[in-house]
Amino acid sequence: PMRANLDSYFSPFVGFYSAKGIGWALLFYPFAALAMAENEGRARQLFVTGMASGLATSSAFILWERHSFPGLFNLAHEYRVTGPFSAMHVGGAYVEGYLIGALPFAACLAIRFGPSVRGLASMALLAGATYALLVTHSRGAYLALVAASAAFVLPLGLAMLRGKRGRLGHAIAGLVVVGALATGVIALGRGETMQQRFATVLADGQTRIDHWARSLRMVETRAAGWAVGIGPGQFSSTYFWRPDAIDVPSRIIYGSDDQDTFVRIGSGATTFVSQFVDVVSDSRYVFNARVRASRTPAEFSFPLCEKWLLDSFGCVWTTVTIEGAPGQWTSVHRELNTQELQYARALTGRPVKLSLFNPNPSTFIDITAVSLRDSIGRELVGNGSFSAGPDRWIFTTDSHLAWHAKNLPIHVLVELGAIGLLLFFAVMVRSMLTTGRHALEGDVFAATLLASVVGMLTVGLTDSLIDAPRLATMLFLLVEIGVLLGWSPSRRMITAGTT
Repeated sequence: PMRANLDSYFSPFVGFYSAKGIGWALLFYPFAALAMAENEGRARQLFVTGMASGLATSSAFILWERHSFPGLFNLAHEYRVTGPFSAMHVGGAYVEGYLIGALPFAACLAIRFGPSVRGLASMALLAGATYALLVTHSRGAYLALVAASAAFVLPLGLAMLRGKRGRLGHAIAGLVVVGALATGVIALGRGETMQQRFATVLADGQTRIDHWARSLRMVETRAAGWAVGIGPGQFSSTYFWRPDAIDVPSRIIYGSDDQDTFVRIGSGATTFVSQFVDVVSDSRYVFNARVRASRTPAEFSFPLCEKWLLDSFGCVWTTVTIEGAPGQWTSVHRELNTQELQYARALTGRPVKLSLFNPNPSTFIDITAVSLRDSIGRELVGNGSFSAGPDRWIFTTDSHLAWHAKNLPIHVLVELGAIGLLLFFAVMVRSMLTTGRHALEGDVFAATLLASVVGMLTVGLTDSLIDAPRLATMLFLLVEIGVLLGWSPSRRMITAGTT
């Protein structure tokens, strides 16, 4: 029997995974309301510090990733960073969504600290985060940078003209944002990959439009689908069985029989099941596994690649043929030489992943007893029997359309229906009206929240975004903090009593 994979996109419990992002934000709301009511200034300060800390950590991670793989200044290379976002294993715009949502908080700190050491540190963080955003090579991210910058500068500029705040602070704000945009323009002008990405806008746009049309047709599969949608987290499993689906990826299932536990990799668009292994360059290793296929002869590949999440560099690619009767276990034994992994060095080198891959059409293969040992017999693979399900393993795919609607409003409409979409827009508009009103009074924190939400929603024009729980939590945290600006229960009760 096949095990119930609670963390699978095809699990009946996937709706809980999808909904937990909003759930965490809702649980946070009463505590945020209490903090804002008791000491709004202190709550603002803590929130800005927390967001800036997360931005610094993620930006530093992306700088390491760029340095380790294509190089910090090799803008011509098509490598697209994924940072610390494991949800990117099925594609998506999570890294740029997070960066654009957090980046305005660096500008907020730069204004707060002014011409000081901490102000310069904030400017450095803003420059580093802008670089991290640009090397995602995401056109939606570039548009979001412009939109967020406008949402930050314009209301504060109007407030300055109306004499609501001092000119120095808003001049610094303008310089910060203009500097970030100038950095982006320079990078765009020098990077061949970015220029090529913009050159294919029309062709890629048509692909997105066709995909959006297929996504909307999924609503018709459920009774009252247009009103309530197909259910949270149900996009992938519904898309998988659609007759008009394209580039359907291989399905990954962790299963067991009377004697073995194993991973089953189906046929479809390129999908890898991988884990990090402590492998270094120019060394010898021994690979062992047991495999079986639904049809024989069949091929089984197990590349060792310098890889973080999606893009591979140097690889030792090995493919074997599975013989024997269909469904019969076969042992695989190979000696591997990692001479081609030139930059796989301990501590300072590129990370290396062992991947399992099914290159066969209309055939699934089962794999168990995966082992990789070094020259002294040390085992490098964890959970090679898959007795702990997917622990230590992660699947990645080159086919991204099957997992996302690739548009935030369409995603909400498909999974939650028109009712969910109206509620979503109502919450977003309510928050932006509140933050916009405060920003026009010269409130830099309000302008920061407005810029963050506008930036994330702009990324949402070309990606679902909130189908990753952490991004959903972040967006709704920004929204609810915006709604709470200037809100004080004590003041409201006093006003009501006086009236």
